[in-house]
Amino acid sequence: MSLFCAKEKEWDINKKGHSGVFKTKNDISIEYIQTTFNTKELDLIKPLRSIFNPDDIEDFDLLLQRDLDETRIKRELIPYLKRDDKLSFFPSLLVVVLNIENNGSGAMIKQQYPPLDEQIIDNPEDNSGNSKVNSKKYGDLFSVEILVDENEKKQRWFSIFNFNRNTQLLAIDGQHRLVALQAITGKLTTERDKEKFLAYSDEKELFNDLEIPVTILYVPDMHQGTDDNNEPLTSIFRQVFVDVNKNAITVSKMRNILLDENDFNSIFTRMICSEILKNTNLNISINEIEWNKEQKVDQLTEELSITSIVFIKNFLDNWLGDIKTLEDDCLIKDNLQLSKIKIDLEDETLPYDEMTNKKFTYNQKNKILEYFSDNYLNGLIILICSLPLFNKRHAHIKAIKNELTNQIENHENIDASNAYKYLFGGNENNILLTKELNAYIKNTIMKDLIQFEDENHYELVKTQMFQVMYFKIVIDIYADQEDMDFNIFLTEYNKIINDIDFINAWKDIFVNKYTILKTGIGNFGKNKQNLIYDYLQLFMNKHKDILNNGKIKFEEYDVNIKSIYTKFEANKIRELEKLDLDEELYEKQLENYKNQLKEIYIEENVE
Repeated sequence: MSLFCAKEKEWDINKKGHSGVFKTKNDISIEYIQTTFNTKELDLIKPLRSIFNPDDIEDFDLLLQRDLDETRIKRELIPYLKRDDKLSFFPSLLVVVLNIENNGSGAMIKQQYPPLDEQIIDNPEDNSGNSKVNSKKYGDLFSVEILVDENEKKQRWFSIFNFNRNTQLLAIDGQHRLVALQAITGKLTTERDKEKFLAYSDEKELFNDLEIPVTILYVPDMHQGTDDNNEPLTSIFRQVFVDVNKNAITVSKMRNILLDENDFNSIFTRMICSEILKNTNLNISINEIEWNKEQKVDQLTEELSITSIVFIKNFLDNWLGDIKTLEDDCLIKDNLQLSKIKIDLEDETLPYDEMTNKKFTYNQKNKILEYFSDNYLNGLIILICSLPLFNKRHAHIKAIKNELTNQIENHENIDASNAYKYLFGGNENNILLTKELNAYIKNTIMKDLIQFEDENHYELVKTQMFQVMYFKIVIDIYADQEDMDFNIFLTEYNKIINDIDFINAWKDIFVNKYTILKTGIGNFGKNKQNLIYDYLQLFMNKHKDILNNGKIKFEEYDVNIKSIYTKFEANKIRELEKLDLDEELYEKQLENYKNQLKEIYIEENVE
């Protein structure tokens, strides 16, 4: 199709608008077209979850959008649109053109557009011959035709965007607005959403004349036939999404980790979590890694969670340096031994010596991510899975998943399907949790897991305080190995700690004494982490023979036992002082605690 004189219809939809261009920090051009969609065309734009099911998401870079807050859509956005007493208007939806292929096992984003066919066509309505039509066609995905002035070398800012109904347009800003609009106009794109929002399209005829402003983004030079080493489409659009969202409002710690492209530790965190989800041997679902909490992040809150992206990120900050601390920038070079690839990391725009956790080129980023993936990624996954009682707890989770699957397939229980969605689906399924479903989950489906966690005081392992210090001490042990491959070290370490005697020892020392231990630690918080670390050192010392009998070199920690004992007692005193007890009761409770403290194995080392 040419811009003004098409003889046949080549595309399903043609959107007219004004075009423009801007560039990323890596000097990549992104062109945009400002246009409108009517209500009959709203199903052409999709939120992320209509393309990818929660069970299919294996890449944490895809979690650049929050799960849809369906309660907000129903209680705020739809009533706002349907009110008849005031004007209802939404700002422009921001939409990107993706090249998505369904390969039978799910949707896959291709990192380039199809090959480009570019032509300069005469404008038949301009007898002077000065204006031309720049036509860019990307296979059967889409084409863009822009009116340009040959003399002034500038665009007339008029264009037509042509595409087919199977072209994927993804909303990267305004997905809640989009779904609210789709709900009231009956243009929802998934059966799940149609079922949940069916009642809200009862007056859809009233919105037949509605025009919705839309800005469509595409990357004109990112197509097949260009350099395969160029920055991929997903990375470019992530930058746009971050600029639009991250700087617009204050976001949570978790959301910052999902968005941040300027901190290696955030990127590493997403890589680790993505690989965990992809690992079929682990069979870990997305709801077992907390990633979407807005506030409380120092303790796991979801029923099935094993860890949190905040826990992993904080551990990496400890190990590789915190982006906020300038003097720690060199830790990533030292602790990942980046000097081994120093030659590859030299860049004419940024020398290796000037590269930091927060300052790097795109090529340096790619080299480091490849190096990290080859040399550290598998080991870090094993480290997470070596958390105390992980294997036994995860066996319970697998049993829950299998039980619900069997009940669904055999139609044994009408609650099984909703229970599965709530436990193993995306956060949007929280709306399914009724009082009756919660009772079914707690009293039947999760009964054995809850009993296991209660008996083993698993709440200690669910804290950021414990996990970050546990990861730290294992890395400290690795630092004492001589030229041992990181991934091999973690494999050997994991074999040792899964020894049944070692696990029983863990239960005896950390679990069975947990009530006393927790009282001494006080409320969970980062300021208590050092005490946990001290206690972990003692725990490792007590099992030095088991460690050394394996392939791990372990030298006993020089720990001040009396100092640790004093810390426990001092923390207990602070806790009692907060209660404002009378002197007699205060002394009695303190004495009871001192007697309890003698039951902890460190007492035998106190003189």
